[in-house]
Amino acid sequence: MAEIYSDEYGDEYAEFNLNEESSSSASFDSDKATPQYHIQQAEMALQNLKFVVKEPGWKKILQHKGTSVYSKIGITADDKLPVFMGEHVIEGFTPRAIFAVIGMRKLWDDWYVFVAQLLRFPAIC
Repeated sequence: MAEIYSDEYGDEYAEFNLNEESSSSASFDSDKATPQYHIQQAEMALQNLKFVVKEPGWKKILQHKGTSVYSKIGITADDKLPVFMGEHVIEGFTPRAIFAVIGMRKLWDDWYVFVAQLLRFPAIC
């Protein structure tokens, strides 16, 4: 529960009592704190990503040095947020060499957390 106070300058501020039960709809769900929950969420996100990539409506918006970038507006009919997809074939390097370079990303990218190979495609000869 919050109580509203005014100071000597007429500014209002609130004090919250965190010991009381709150009537708000926000609450802690202990099931969401488990590794299994997060693994399930990641698997669902990957399934959604695979579905979106296969959907029609992608338009090539950029081609530069062998890299193609595609875009479409929204994932669903109600969604107006643009979605982008890039495509490039890396030749002359093994997957291990590519992941070694990606693994060094933590040295220069503050946002880097983790990298893992999700799919492995057979070599095309």
